[in-house]
Amino acid sequence: MNKLSEVSRFTWTIAAALGISLPGVAQAENLVEINRLVAQVEDKVITQGELDRVLNLLNLSEEEKKNRSQEFIENKIENLLVIKEFKSTGRFIPESYIEGEYNKRLIRDFDNDRKLFRDYLKSKSQTQLDFRRDLENDIIIGAMYAKFRRGQADVSPDRVEEFYRNNKALFRVDSKVKLREIKLAPLAGEPKDVLMQQAVALHKQLKEGIAFAELARAHGQSPLKTQGGDWGALGSKEEIANELMREKAFALKQGEFSEPFVIEETRLDKDGKVIKTGEFSIYLLHANQVQMAGTKP
Repeated sequence: MNKLSEVSRFTWTIAAALGISLPGVAQAENLVEINRLVAQVEDKVITQGELDRVLNLLNLSEEEKKNRSQEFIENKIENLLVIKEFKSTGRFIPESYIEGEYNKRLIRDFDNDRKLFRDYLKSKSQTQLDFRRDLENDIIIGAMYAKFRRGQADVSPDRVEEFYRNNKALFRVDSKVKLREIKLAPLAGEPKDVLMQQAVALHKQLKEGIAFAELARAHGQSPLKTQGGDWGALGSKEEIANELMREKAFALKQGEFSEPFVIEETRLDKDGKVIKTGEFSIYLLHANQVQMAGTKP
């Protein structure tokens, strides 16, 4: 019996135990026709849009997409069920463990460059909280399948929790800040001093009491403007690659906003090295939340 059939049998076993109905292909097609859902596990849904986004990343013919869509739906349902089974036992992954994996991903995949990370999230229409939630689910799924392959009945993160209790020094975290940003960039070759005048005018409005989020939505040019410039999660110094951005962010107390400042934009070259693009942006930052250094519970 191959791995897929074993996992499928495992999935159907869990589904039967939890009283969950798994839609077949015909059922999924009916759901798409009605409300563009292709599958549902309680309150968790798989949409046609989600399915299309995944399949469009692959260089497939229409016939191949049709065949692969069933595989994607089945795998997605399996993962949703595995996550549900894990959480139904009252188990959890320690926040510190998730934090460590989150930081590893930023370093490994984005060279610790938060701008590159935000651009990636924008390309996937995700927020940082979405990314973090997906990461937690990946950890749960990996743990569940690892236990399943070893023939164990359930997932037990007790060893992870015990390791945390016995090695708290390893989970020491630096201070963190949750930021909002207003970014101004030249759209039609505007010189730096013109943009700085705009930034100074915005700074004056902030001092007069206009909400930072309101100004970010109205005047910001970053991918985060629709969220009022909200970065979406607490960030440590290591997660902010630009030295000046890091300095400005961690000089703020909770509720404070910065003076406008200029950032030289960077990107990754084909060899994965960070290089300057020759472009610039002007930023204002707001410290929405500040967390002091300590041991993460």
